[in-house]
Amino acid sequence: MRSYLTVIISLVVMLPLGCATVQGPVGMENKLSSQDRAVLAFFCGQLAHQKGDFDKAVDYYREALGFDPANPNLWHSLVGDLIRLGRLQEAITEYRQLTAQQEANPEVRCVLGQMHEAVGDIMVAESLYRDAIALGGKKSEPFTYLGRLLIKQSKINEAIDVFQKALEINPRDRQARRVLIKCFLSREQETKAVQLLEEALLNEPKDIEWMAEQGRIMAGLKRDEEAAQIYRRLIKYYPEFPEAYRFLSIYHLQHYEWKAAAEQLGKLLKLEPDNMLAQRNSGLAWYELGHLDEARKYLFALIKSGNADAFTHFLMGIIYRKKGFNYLAEQELRLALQMDPEIVEAYLGLAGILMKIGEEQPAIEVLEKACNKFPNSVQVLTSYGLALLRLERPEEALKIFTQSLRGSPGNARLYFHLGRVHLEMKEFEKAVHNWQQAIKLDPEFAEVYNYMGYVHAERGLKLEQAVGWLKKALKLDSQNGYYRDSLGWAYYKQKKYDLALRELEQAREEIKKKGLVDPVIYDHLGDVYFKLGKHQKADQAWRRALKGDPENQEIEDKLQELRLRLKNRFHEISHY
Repeated sequence: MRSYLTVIISLVVMLPLGCATVQGPVGMENKLSSQDRAVLAFFCGQLAHQKGDFDKAVDYYREALGFDPANPNLWHSLVGDLIRLGRLQEAITEYRQLTAQQEANPEVRCVLGQMHEAVGDIMVAESLYRDAIALGGKKSEPFTYLGRLLIKQSKINEAIDVFQKALEINPRDRQARRVLIKCFLSREQETKAVQLLEEALLNEPKDIEWMAEQGRIMAGLKRDEEAAQIYRRLIKYYPEFPEAYRFLSIYHLQHYEWKAAAEQLGKLLKLEPDNMLAQRNSGLAWYELGHLDEARKYLFALIKSGNADAFTHFLMGIIYRKKGFNYLAEQELRLALQMDPEIVEAYLGLAGILMKIGEEQPAIEVLEKACNKFPNSVQVLTSYGLALLRLERPEEALKIFTQSLRGSPGNARLYFHLGRVHLEMKEFEKAVHNWQQAIKLDPEFAEVYNYMGYVHAERGLKLEQAVGWLKKALKLDSQNGYYRDSLGWAYYKQKKYDLALRELEQAREEIKKKGLVDPVIYDHLGDVYFKLGKHQKADQAWRRALKGDPENQEIEDKLQELRLRLKNRFHEISHY
C-alpha cells in the first residue's frame, strides 16, 4: 500500500490552487481510489491548518476520514484542531470513535485520557490511564500521565511509586524525573531529589535543563557553594544562560566579592540590558570598589528611566555625599526615605549631610525621627549620641549611649564613645575606665589605644605607657597618620624631639597621600621645630596650621611670640 507521502507527491500536481475540492480535475474522479481521495483531503486540511483556518481544516479531515476511517493520523489531526478551536467535548466524541476501533492501543487511551483531564473529567481520565498501563507496552508515558493526575488529587505516595515505575521503563523520561524530584523536595527528602538529578546528569552531563535544576535545588537548600560551582560549569557550556549570571552575581554580592559581582553583572546586562535589578546591583558593586563615576553611570540610567527604587536613590545620595555634592545628596536621600521610610542608613546619611552644611537642628530632627522609628537600633542611637556630642551637648549624649549599652552590653564601640562623652564632661577617670572596658571587649580596637595614649600624653601622665598604647594602635593600623601624630606628640611630651620629629613628618606625609591637611599635625610640627631651634620651619608649620584653623588663638599667639623672638634676635645681631 502506498504511503500518504507517495500519494501526495503523485497527485498534488493535479490539484487546483486553494483545494476547493478533492475530486481532482474533470475526468479524474473515477481514476482516484478512496485512499487517494483521503490523502488529498488530508493535504488540503494541512494547508488550511498552516494558514490558521482550523475550521476548514476540520472539515477536510472529516472528509478524509470518510474515505479512510481507520487512519489514526487523520483522527489525531482532526482532534488536534478541534482542541485548538476550544471544542473539547466534540474532540472527545470524535476520538472515542478511534478508541472503539483500537481498544488495545495504549497510546490512543492516553490521548483520550488527556482530553478528559483537560475538561475536568478526572475520574474518567484516571481510568483511561490505568487501562493504558494494563494494556502493557514499553512506554513510560501512561505512568507519567497517571502520576501527574494523582498529584493533582494529592495522592503523593502513589504518585511517587508510579513515577518510579515510569523511570524504570524509561530513565530518560524527563517529565517523570522532574515531577518526582519536586515530590521528594516537597517531602524534604533532599538526598533522593539530588540523587535523581545526578543520575540524569550521568546520562546527559551537558544537559542545560538538568544543570539549571540542580543549581536551583542547591540554592534552595542554601548550599550556595555547590550551586555556584554548578552554575559556573553551566555557563562554561552555555555562556548565554542568564539565570546562571543572576545567581552568581547575587552570590558574590552576598559574600562582598565586589569585583567578581561586577563581572557577572556586566555579562548579565549584555543578555538582559533592561534588567533593573542588575543595573542597580552593578551600581552597588562599583560603589563598593570605589569607582564612584562608574557606579553613578548605572544608577543615573536607572533613575532617568523612571524605574529607580528607594535603594537606588539612597546609593546615589551616598555617592553624591562622597563627591561633595551635598545638595544633590540631600535630595536623593530625602527621596529614598519618601519611597521607603525603613532604610535606616538613609536617615543617618541625611543627618550627616545636614550636620556638614551647618543645618544642625534639622539633622537632630532627622535623627530623633530615626530613633522613634528604630528605638532599639544601636546604629541609630550611636549616631544620635555622636551628633549631640559634636554639638557640645554631652549630658544628653550620655543618656543616649547609656540607653544603647542596655540593649548591647558587649559593644566595645559604645564604651569607646561613652569614654569620649566623659572626657568632654571633664570626667577623665570615667573616660579611661570606659576605654579600658572597650579594650577588654575588643583587644584589637586600635582607636581606643590611640585615644588612651593621646589623652595621657596631652596631660603628661604615664608617658611610657602612653607611648606603648600608641605603638599598639600603629601596629594594628600602620598607615594611620593620625595615630602616628599622637605618637609623635607623646615623644614630644617626653622631650624626645628627634623621635617626635620623625613621627610627625611621617604623619604629615601619610595624611597628604589621602589629599588631606590636618592643622593639628602642623601645629605639633611647629612646636617640635621650635624646640629644635628650627624657627623658620616652625613659622611655616604654624602658618599652615593657622590657615586650616583660622580661629585658633593659641596658634596665633605662638606665631606672635616667634616673630617677636626673631625680631629681638635680629636686633641683637645688628647691635653686635
